[in-house]
Parts: sequence; C-alpha cells; structure tokens
Amino acid sequence: MSVAEYRKKFADIAHGSRLDEEDEVVLCGRVASAPREASKKLFFTHIQAQGQRVQVLSEVAFYEADKDAFASLHRSLRQGDAVAVRGFPGSSKKGELSIVPRAIKVLAPCLEDIPSGRGDGKFGLRDKGVRYRNRHLDLLANGQAVAAPFQVRAQVMRFLRDYFHQRNFLEVETPTLVPSAGGALARPFKTRAVALDNAEVSLRIAPELYLKQLVVGGIDRVFELGKVFRNEGVSAVHNPEFTTLELYQAFADYEDLMAMTEDLFANLDIQIGDDARAAAAIGEHLGGDGLGLSSEDLRGPFARLPVLEGLEDHYNLPRGSFPDVNDETQVQQVGDALLDLLRRDDAGLTDVQRSDSHSVASNCKLVDTLIGRHLEPKCHRPTFLCDHPIAMSPLAKAHPDRPGLSQRFELFVRGKEIVNAYTELNDPAEQLRRFQLQTQGRDALRPQDRPGSSSGTTTDDDDDDEDVMPVDAAYCKALEYGLPPTAGWGLGVDRLVMMLTGRSSIRDVIAFPMLAPTTLTSSENSTSSEDENP
Repeated sequence: MSVAEYRKKFADIAHGSRLDEEDEVVLCGRVASAPREASKKLFFTHIQAQGQRVQVLSEVAFYEADKDAFASLHRSLRQGDAVAVRGFPGSSKKGELSIVPRAIKVLAPCLEDIPSGRGDGKFGLRDKGVRYRNRHLDLLANGQAVAAPFQVRAQVMRFLRDYFHQRNFLEVETPTLVPSAGGALARPFKTRAVALDNAEVSLRIAPELYLKQLVVGGIDRVFELGKVFRNEGVSAVHNPEFTTLELYQAFADYEDLMAMTEDLFANLDIQIGDDARAAAAIGEHLGGDGLGLSSEDLRGPFARLPVLEGLEDHYNLPRGSFPDVNDETQVQQVGDALLDLLRRDDAGLTDVQRSDSHSVASNCKLVDTLIGRHLEPKCHRPTFLCDHPIAMSPLAKAHPDRPGLSQRFELFVRGKEIVNAYTELNDPAEQLRRFQLQTQGRDALRPQDRPGSSSGTTTDDDDDDEDVMPVDAAYCKALEYGLPPTAGWGLGVDRLVMMLTGRSSIRDVIAFPMLAPTTLTSSENSTSSEDENP
C-alpha cells in the first residue's frame, strides 16, 4: 500500500485509537526526520513517499521484532533512510494519523547528511547551483516544493495529448536530426553524420516544415509533442533544449486558432488549475510567486493588441505611420528610422551609428526589439499580440484586409510568450521569395550595433548570423502539390508550466536543465547563494 492510499483509507480514524485487529499493512518510504525519543519505549518519526507523509508511532508494546534492539534501531535511523514499516493503523492523542509498527526494516541507508536549511525548519536547500546540479539532493531536502512542478508538468502533457486526440488530431513524430534546420528563426546545434559521408546535420529547431508536408499529403489535423533545440541563450526563461507542442489544422485560419486557444486554456483550468495553484502556493519559499495563474487569467476572452498599433500608440505616432519593414526599396531609411526610435528609449544607444548595410531581416530584428521592450511587458494578463508585418513572419499568410500585415498572433502571459500561431502561407513561389529575402543582408547590423550588445568582438558565429531562416527547397517543392488553407500553432510547454506553478525560472520546471560547466567545490555547499545563472 502506498502512503497516499493509506492516508485516504484511514483518514477518519479516531483520536488515540489503535486498529491492531486490522489487517497488517506495509508502507515503504524515506525517513523524513530523525526519530524523536519520548522514552526508551516510545519513538516518533515520519516516513514520506510521492509527496505524502505519515507518522510512525513506535511503541515497544506492539513491536514484534527484536525488542532488545527496539531503542537502538530507532536511534540509528537517519533522515533519508529508505525503510519498510510493517504494522497497523493508529492515531496519536492529538489526532495525527499514524502507523504503529510491528517491525521496521532499513532497505537502503542514507550515508550523507541532507541539508537542514537556514533554521526556518521548512526548506533545507536554497543554493541554486547545488539544487539544479544535484536534483536528487534538491528533492530530498525540499520535497514537494520541488516535485510539484514536475507533477503538474506531467498533468499538462497528458491534458494536451487528450485535448487534441479528442479533436481528431493525429500525433506523429518527425526527425530530430535534420539536414537543414528550418521552421523558425534560430541558430541550430550542428554535427556531422559519419554514416552519411560526414554530411552536416542539425538538431531540429522546429518540426514545422515536416508537419506541413503531412498536411499536403492529406493528414488534415496533425500535432507533435516533443523536444526542440536552439543554440542560443540560457536564462531564467530560456533553455537550449525545450518542449513544444506544434499542430496544423487544414481548412482553418488564425482566428479559429485564437478561439481554440481560449477554449484550451479554459479546459486546462477546469482539469488541473487547482493542482497547479496548490503547487504555486508551496513554491514561494524557493523563489516562486506563490500564485500561479488564476481562473480569471485562464478563462477568455483574451485581449488583442495589433503590434504596429501598439508601437504607434507608445511613440505617439499617427496611425499607419510606423516605419514599413516590408519596403524593400527604402531599407536604409527604415533601418535608420527604427534606430532613431531605439535612441528615444535608451540613452546608452546614442552612440549607435547609422548603418549603410541595413536589410529587411535586420530591420525586423529591430522591430522585434521594440515589441519586446514596450508591448510584451504590458501583457500581464493573457494577451494576443497579433497582425505582425509580413517580413517578420516568413511562413505566415498575408492578412486579407490589412495590407502589409500577416495573419499571425502570439499569446503572452505575464510578459512571456506562450503560443505562436498563424495562417500558413501556401503559395510556393511567394514562399521561396520570402526565404530568399530572409537570407539577404546577413549580419547587416554589426554585433556592436545590435540593441543590447555589450561587446564589439566579432566571432565566427556572429558572421554566420544563423538565426535567419534558410531556404528549404524541399518544402517549397512540397507546396507545389497544394497545401490547403491551413493554420499552425505552437505552444511552449516549459513556460506554460512556469506560469501555472508560479515559478520564476524555467530550471524549476525542467528536471535536469542545461547549466554552465563548473567544478564542484566546497563553496557550493553554502546555502546563501541565490545565483540565477549557476
């Protein structure tokens, strides 16, 4: 019997009672704390398993094993020992559910001390460098406060699969190692395949182009839930290896997916919202906000904010006057105008010089910077940022009623992107043209001129500027067979779990996040560090 099953079955036991006539049970778990000795004939401790604990009320009168070793056995138990307790249900005089043992067997001793914390008696390990590099120790020391986000994550994964299976989506797996990393604007991890004449291959940055080929082939509703990899920054909201759910639905557009997103989040709240908020409540001592997402947050309709209108409002510009990044004939003027807007915001950018090598791609990066500074932080409640310029969305279809804009939206919650979606471009000639446009003018902004750059050092990676989407000829060829009107949708699972459980770092919702290399030293045993970049 598990500890959770035991607690449920005997929850109503009377105070001070002993059910010694009940069938014996065996509970297995870890000793939660060193036993407290009331006398040589009475000891109290707790065992825990799967986030549940129960008191062990040891009385020599009921102990059937070696009574002479009763006291010495209990005195030898250490926090973290794995034990099996054979006994019967009971309750303390204060009414705490207990098991009264007839025998206790140590299954595996814990030979190391588990950190006891800063004296608050609640959470035993705060040093993030130690916690993230030694997750086993983190779980032993901090218990359910660490385990709860992983449990909610499993619920979220199960919910997502069930939600889309019920709506007749087919789940598939597409390649992780790919000859050309497309489907997103990101730098891939690269290696070489010895079995393929040492050909260069990459870890995928998105499954998009493969999934859309399946739609071309007649699978009208398809999704994949899995890992993608991007050779970019590591931060509180970025991990190079992360989990996404990506789907495509034929004969739908981005308006349909906005409605679907609102419905999905409402159902998510119904099914796991309470568990997620409970997980948030116990994470505050480890840096969480203690809140998570409320039912009000998760129930739509969500606000909508067209990105160019939002930027025009921020800068007090007339409607329709924002620099047009789609204009291939005024690239230099548009780039300089965007840099002027950046200078309004940041005195540290006053020394950025006008460039004679702007490109459509580099101008799009500048607009994305402005969106990140001025619009995303306003999206505390769930908000659709929508209708991006076409040049910023090379795989998205043009808006039928708003020239120059795309049928695209991003869902932001508490300033973080959770969903990216759009109506898919299905014109093969236009798709090829956009791919080619993306590759023009690479490295148009020198590294020292890029917003937020702290160094003028140029590296090979800077020269490559690989966060530009490459031309994918095979995908363009597939489009020639006819991609029906289709909408695509991608969800960042890790960030969603962060929001639901109120955690401030993506490392708290990934069991083993990527960390900078380090040499373990005695200083890592300190519990005083709160370093966010261990």
